[in-house]
This record gives sequence, C-alpha cells and structure tokens, in this order.
Amino acid sequence: MKLTTSLFIAFFLFSAGVVFAQDNTFYEDDTPLLYRQESSLGINLHTSGMGVSFRRGTQLTVARKRMLEVDFVGMKHPKEDKTHITKDSPGFVYGKLNYVSLLRTGFGFQHVIFAKGDRSGVEVRFNYSAGLSLAILKPVYLDINIRSGQNPFGSSRHEPQRYDPNLHQLSDIYGRSSFGYGMTELTFHPGGYAKSGFSFEYGKNDKSIRALEAGAVLDLFPKVIPIMAYASNNNYYFSLYLAMYFGGKW
Repeated sequence: MKLTTSLFIAFFLFSAGVVFAQDNTFYEDDTPLLYRQESSLGINLHTSGMGVSFRRGTQLTVARKRMLEVDFVGMKHPKEDKTHITKDSPGFVYGKLNYVSLLRTGFGFQHVIFAKGDRSGVEVRFNYSAGLSLAILKPVYLDINIRSGQNPFGSSRHEPQRYDPNLHQLSDIYGRSSFGYGMTELTFHPGGYAKSGFSFEYGKNDKSIRALEAGAVLDLFPKVIPIMAYASNNNYYFSLYLAMYFGGKW
C-alpha cells in the first residue's frame, strides 16, 4: 500500500496539469459523491490588514469544485503609523486621507492534489479564482482644535472635520473622530482581482469543513487609490494571506 501511494504521488507531481484537467479515479473517499454542495465562512489575515470571507462550492467531479466567493477586507498603506497627541486622545494616522475596504466577488475552482488517506489525514487542494474588486473609500475625519479668540493659549474645543492636508497641521489635531463621520461621503472604485492558494482540509467529520488556506491575491484598479497624503499611492495591491474556514457540506 505504501509503495502504491508513493507511485501515485510521484505521478501527480510529474503530471500536475493532467490532474487539473481530468478526473482522478484512485480516490477511495467517496465524500465528494455524497455531498454535492458546501458553504463556509472564513477569517482572513493578510499583509495589509484583515477581513472575512464566504464561499459556496459545487462538486463537479471527485477532485474538482466550482467556487463562488465573497471577500470583505480592509487595506492599509505600508506607511501608516498611528500616533497620539496625549495619552488620553484617540490615536490617528497623520496624513491618512481615506479608510479603504475591498469587496471582492468572483468565481474559481478548487482541485484536490492529495486526498485524505483516512479520517485523521489532511487533504491538500489548490484554489484559483478571479472576479470584481470594489474599493470602498471613506474619508478620514479628525477632531480639530478650535481656539477661542486670538490667544493661542486660550481655551479650545474639538470639532470633527474631514482631514485636509492643506488646512490641518499636526498641531491642529486632537485625535481621531468617531468612525461614523464620513459614512455619507463614501466613494467607490471598481476593479478586478486574481487569487490563488493552497488549502489544507483537516476536518474529521465528513459533513464539516475545517480548512487552513495560504496564498496570494492581486487587486488592480484603473485609478490610483488615495490612502495617504504624504506617501506614494498605487492603483494595485499585492498581498499574501492566511485564512481559516469553517463550514459544512450537504
């Protein structure tokens, strides 16, 4: 049995392209034949932030699934650095213009590379997907010090204002305003994405999904996405991600 397993592994490493194009008949686990549908939720940690994911899968063959996926993730600029004016003031990122979130919706496929040998084993899969990526921008609001009269040492109050690098200096800022400010001023930038990764299914119950996934994703937009005022902004994001998925099959 060990010799046979080794030969199969060597065969698939040698002809990976054929594995993705054709059905594999050596699998003894009949789970894909019993459960044609699945759905799962995931927590997504990536090199520019974090988010949540949803997937809905349809079994096409023993070793191949079609996947619908939706990701909602936050994106940070690599130059972001939080600061506090006082120990009691809310922290903020000086120079940040917009909070950016990405809503991805796309289709893809999942191929089994190595099936589970038994219920305590791990199934290795390769995923790839592509679709629409919508960048959602919410302007940053900061509490600005408004002084009474001409005396620079006089009393002052804090007024939430949309951050403008041409008007607001660091000395004018008290801290970050409530996140609710700017929700009526959202802007949207449509684009696209492509993603690929390896998934490791370790669930012991045939009807449940417990998977760890690692991979890379590229989001591309026609226009530059303005995040920071005093740093270079791009029209693309490349990030590595690690996701944990939980779900079920039926």
